[in-house]
Amino acid sequence: MSTGLRERKKLQTREQITEAAIALFADRGFDGTTVDDIAAAANVSRRTFFRYFARKEDVILAWKQETADELRRALAARPPEEAPLEAVQGALTVLAQGYQARRELALGLLRLFERPLELPHPKHTSWDEVMADGLAGRLGVDPARDPRPRLIAGVGFAVLLATVQSWGSDGARGDLPQLLTQAFADLREQAGARGS
Repeated sequence: MSTGLRERKKLQTREQITEAAIALFADRGFDGTTVDDIAAAANVSRRTFFRYFARKEDVILAWKQETADELRRALAARPPEEAPLEAVQGALTVLAQGYQARRELALGLLRLFERPLELPHPKHTSWDEVMADGLAGRLGVDPARDPRPRLIAGVGFAVLLATVQSWGSDGARGDLPQLLTQAFADLREQAGARGS
């Protein structure tokens, strides 16, 4: 087996485990799901599960970290002359495209995060911090002193969350990136409205 094929197979197995775990956590709750349940749903052995994750919590924690890394890269890839809110929209569109491509995973995540999920919090940067830090760099400001990066990041995530929730409520049938574009357009229209 070539290295490229082997790596693709490993990535596919990891994604299989992640999707199975999130669907089970959403349906049965985190405490009601065992590693054996996840392995069976993902059609892998218990031993294979532990090749990818040390414990079931790590499935969620790894997904959060991978998403933070994806956001960091997506924001860094935006044109430097782009306005901050446009850059945030562009970076979040990358996430929306991923959710669109993996609808079952996205729907599972929506169900999972409907209720509080208590997990250990290892040291890693939150999504808001990733976005605020990236915006601070683009603006040339200190995010601890200048509220704009946190404000713009917070608004961007609020738009994403509202859009994803509406999309999920509709059975994930619409085009999520397009819905996100419309939501940002609606935000700009409302921000420009006077006397309301």
